[in-house]
Amino acid sequence: MRILTIAALAAALAAAPASAADLSGRYVAEGSCPAPNSAYRGTLTIRSEGLFHTLNWQVGDETIVGTGMEHDGRMVIEFRFASGQSGLMDMNLSGGVWRGNWAVHGSNLLCSETWVPMS
Repeated sequence: MRILTIAALAAALAAAPASAADLSGRYVAEGSCPAPNSAYRGTLTIRSEGLFHTLNWQVGDETIVGTGMEHDGRMVIEFRFASGQSGLMDMNLSGGVWRGNWAVHGSNLLCSETWVPMS
């Protein structure tokens, strides 16, 4: 039964390809975490390749890289700091601005971030 369900899902996905948004460009990334002096601001560069996107943040001296999958204005991202720490991010698009939350693996802190396209 499970094999039939997976096969039916695969056939439905193949029959109706998902739309891919080109999000390529530069963004101002601002966020905060629940700790003193935790607000930050930096830049984000996105390179789109179909449903997948490569993300590169520059926040001060820190470089963060990530890979995201976007569909219908929602993106889920796996990211990694230069130190090797990694985490997950969930972003939603509304009015041309991305807003969401992220956390580092092994942490109980939920942080927020906003991306605004640079003109």
